[in-house]
Amino acid sequence: MGQDAGGLLREWFSVITREIFNPGYALFITAPGDMVTYMINKSSYINPEHIDYFKFVGRLIAKAIFEHKYLDCYFTRAFYKHILNLPVRYQDLESEDPAFYKSLEFLLNNPINDLGLDITFSTDVEEFGVLSVRDLKLGGRDIPVTDENKEEYVKLLLISGLPSVDIDDLCANTEYKTYTKTSPQIQWFWRALRSFEKEDKAKFLQFVTGTSKVPLQGFASLEGMNGVQKFSIHMDSRGGDRLPAAHTCFNQLDLPQYESYEKLRDALLMAIRECTEGFGFA
Repeated sequence: MGQDAGGLLREWFSVITREIFNPGYALFITAPGDMVTYMINKSSYINPEHIDYFKFVGRLIAKAIFEHKYLDCYFTRAFYKHILNLPVRYQDLESEDPAFYKSLEFLLNNPINDLGLDITFSTDVEEFGVLSVRDLKLGGRDIPVTDENKEEYVKLLLISGLPSVDIDDLCANTEYKTYTKTSPQIQWFWRALRSFEKEDKAKFLQFVTGTSKVPLQGFASLEGMNGVQKFSIHMDSRGGDRLPAAHTCFNQLDLPQYESYEKLRDALLMAIRECTEGFGFA
């Protein structure tokens, strides 16, 4: 049995880090732009346990940070920004997809009319060998990209991988504690959530459930710590100056009794943007 004065732990981190990037697990690949940093493998789904592996990697990185240990791995800038919940810019994609980065840069730096391209607010998506057109905004395939709106187009293109959160389905599968469906705060809550941009809806889902992944069978099949557990909203009666708080193990949101729609919406946005792991400010 070894006595650990720091060396054994460092060695353990070194060994486990090498296994994380073992191609056999199909979790990460080197970024084609620099061949040094790592990015998520888009084909990781071929590993049926890839989600559990990614959760383990996340906990491992958290453990290393807590123990002040260095990991022998370097991720792309876009990957780090996702971890820190920071917006990704097109410049961050240079190492992950050099060709895509160059095409976006060329689009932004040149007049649309000079490109001779017929571009709309849509993108082609290939899933399981089937090619389909996905709108970046409502009716996007019928909205032409111009010099006036091309920055919006690039921004929407960068977040097009976010999940589509069906608010009506979530609402239909929500339970209430102390509140009722007709409570003013509940009416304001759903109104606010429907007004959010796609990115903030994904952040909300991350905030209250611990993942931005939408259940395949809809929110009626939402999983909690003990199996299927519907999303629930509980009244927080400790005052309207608090931010909403979440308990991700139970898919539970504690919602204070705000006095107006505007205050509720602002507080909810601040909570999901600043407290992405489900912890509210006191």
